[in-house]
Amino acid sequence: MGGEVGHMKIVAGGRKCKCGKLGCLEAYASGTAIANSAQEAMRKGTKTKISEFLEPGGRISAREIGLAARTGDSLALQIFKEAGFYLGVGISNLLHLVNPERVVLGGGVLKSAPRVFWSSMLRSCKQASWPPAFDAVKICRSRLKDRVGDLGALALVFECKLVK
Repeated sequence: MGGEVGHMKIVAGGRKCKCGKLGCLEAYASGTAIANSAQEAMRKGTKTKISEFLEPGGRISAREIGLAARTGDSLALQIFKEAGFYLGVGISNLLHLVNPERVVLGGGVLKSAPRVFWSSMLRSCKQASWPPAFDAVKICRSRLKDRVGDLGALALVFECKLVK
């Protein structure tokens, strides 16, 4: 199970993750976490335009929250800002652990996220990181977009064929 960085602890005793543990990065910065934050705020009566972007009978996802954020919806923007903050903290932990030259981010959340997500992530990563580690890394978006999973699976197939 090595490399499951979504399950590194970001907040001791924090939110419950779908893995059953508390405080995982995934409980703060995943599409599910973003949707859960919106649903919780809406249950408490927070005004938002998020529901205007739902398909009839559809469930809230990071996509709809991203669309609302692009219209200036304050709840949607705050949710993405918070998710970006926690992702930045998680990345800073990785910088200290493995000191990579590059961190490449991809996936559905980045596809939906407004600019505030990215700027919040970079700001919190810089604040939480040891300066030489942060200065040495390039954090960028994947250019593979929706093909990342397919291409990763193909890479494994080719690697397996080469090993045999």
